[in-house]
Amino acid sequence: MNNVNRTIESFTLKLALSLSIIITILAPSGYLLFSYQHLQSVLDAQAELRADAVSRLVSSNPTKWRFEELRLSEILERNSSDNVLEARRILDSDGETIASNNVTVPAPRISHIHFIYDAGFIVGRIEVSRTLIPMLQVAALLAIASLGLAAAVFSLFRTIPAKAIKKAYQALEESEKKYRLLYETMQEGMALHRVEYDVNGAFESLLIVDVNPACAAMFSGGAESIIGSDSLLIFGEAFKNALPELLHALEHKNTFSLELTLPGSDTIVAIRAFSPVQGMLATFIEDITSRKEHEKEQLKIEKLESLGVLAGGIAHDFNNVLTGIIGNISFAQMFLDAAHKSYRPLTEAEKASARARELVQQLMTFARGGEPVKKIVLLKQLVNETVSLVLSGSNVKANVDIPDSIHAIEADEGQMSQVFHNIIINAVQAMPGSGTVTVTAHNERLDDHNSMSLPRGEYVCLSFSDHGCGIPEEHLKKIFDPYFTTKLAGNGLGLASVHSIVTRHGGHIDVSSVVGKGTTFSIHLPSTGGTSLENQACAAVQTAGDHAGGSVLVMDDEEMIRNMTTKVLEHLGYQAATCENGAEAIARYKAALASGSPYSAVIMDLTIPGGMGGKEAAGKILALDPKACLIVSSGYSNDPIMSDYRSYGFAGAVAKPYKMSEFGQLLSSVLSKRLG
Repeated sequence: MNNVNRTIESFTLKLALSLSIIITILAPSGYLLFSYQHLQSVLDAQAELRADAVSRLVSSNPTKWRFEELRLSEILERNSSDNVLEARRILDSDGETIASNNVTVPAPRISHIHFIYDAGFIVGRIEVSRTLIPMLQVAALLAIASLGLAAAVFSLFRTIPAKAIKKAYQALEESEKKYRLLYETMQEGMALHRVEYDVNGAFESLLIVDVNPACAAMFSGGAESIIGSDSLLIFGEAFKNALPELLHALEHKNTFSLELTLPGSDTIVAIRAFSPVQGMLATFIEDITSRKEHEKEQLKIEKLESLGVLAGGIAHDFNNVLTGIIGNISFAQMFLDAAHKSYRPLTEAEKASARARELVQQLMTFARGGEPVKKIVLLKQLVNETVSLVLSGSNVKANVDIPDSIHAIEADEGQMSQVFHNIIINAVQAMPGSGTVTVTAHNERLDDHNSMSLPRGEYVCLSFSDHGCGIPEEHLKKIFDPYFTTKLAGNGLGLASVHSIVTRHGGHIDVSSVVGKGTTFSIHLPSTGGTSLENQACAAVQTAGDHAGGSVLVMDDEEMIRNMTTKVLEHLGYQAATCENGAEAIARYKAALASGSPYSAVIMDLTIPGGMGGKEAAGKILALDPKACLIVSSGYSNDPIMSDYRSYGFAGAVAKPYKMSEFGQLLSSVLSKRLG
């Protein structure tokens, strides 16, 4: 700052001094020049006027004009002024004075002559003189006044411009500091590039001349590693390919944008380029890696949602078919003892149907009916139960390290069990000989800017680690895609369903793996923020009781299910009636109620394509008979009505597909409670 002040003071001193000198010299010098020229003009006119008069006198009297003293004196006195001291003389050709006005002017003086002619020959001359003293006196006064003015100007320009320049410089310095602070602290990266040309004026390189800290942080070597380097090398092939557009932006002062991955890293950046001054290019560089990952996650979710539309319909129809298969198998087993030669094949068929039911359950995860029906769940208990079930009979051990302080979660217990089941199965398959699956959990609070793009709040982080073969890097990005599998017997739905379930629960799943060392799945799930299970309903254990017979109405759009259910009900001692939709069920119930013999129970399919389903029909039947015993059945086992059936007026619920023994126990239990 001191150097700047000295520079400003030196400049203003020179400026003020120069102006003062100019004013001091210019005013008197200008006056002298103008006055002298004016005086010359006046004297020339005076001399010419009198020379003409004398020339006429000479013409009239060529020989004796010298002796015309009176007339010559009269010519010299013409147009005289008492205020002006002027000497006038007439001289002959020899320079002798012939006549004068007898006036003497002091030196310094100015004189002007004009010749007298006779027939074209010079016979004499007129000389007119004036003193320069008055003019010099005025010039001296002007010089004194100019000195005073110059002193005032010197003082004025010595102070006011200096203050103005200092103020302007301080404002410029403050502005530079402000924009430098903005440049240094902005989260977005910024780089300045200078265009270099060869001797022929052709483009040669685009040198990086400066970067802000945010830009430098994107490169492992910092600012020193990139300043002075060619931008085309630093930003890679994509930047080089965009060179024509960059040069166009440089030439036409417009902007150009592109996205690229920085060489040697996974960092994805969005670059906006513009030319602030001729020959310079500025680029704003934004790290959009997280945003791109989030977009990929969203795309993956949308793909799963699209699959869900198809999977929902397939799963529902398949559950209806499985209900007929499993129901008929279990019905046939009722008439056989374990020693019968048909009993074992039927048991194997039942196991195969159970496997098919699991597959349908995975499909249901993607379906609209697969939305989680949440309740408060103790994570430690659920993990221990799933681990014990999956690892039973295998050579793989478990190391579950979940503290008692772990928070509870709100989750669909069945779906979350499926998540843990599929991950542990993958771990077992990765360690075909033996090994250990390590399960850990901890509470975690996420802020608004977490890398998983999850909402701010309390979460539980659950990790499943194995020491198996690991997953190749090229497979990691596809591992949650539907139908992606590397196993010959795999269907590609296991981890896809895991991803979908976790996402539907508002969570996030990630996987890290090293080939030959093992894999870790990390799951973040929203927690309740506490460890208690307040207001958790205890699971009711249904047991089969004695039934008192009665009539049962079965409403289902599938004829196979109606026929199978009728046979089972009749075998159990009930009278069975069937119908296809809700409207028919209402009519039948109304007629039975009017006859004084209402149905003991109505089993209602929740979804009837093209007709009234169980939910609407139940409301209308309960309006007729508030004491009606209604049981809901659906292939959408995860429909909220199935888990909260009492809120919709149902006395019980059974998910398709089901065994006849399960069906019979439920019916007996519901009727026993009603009669009890």
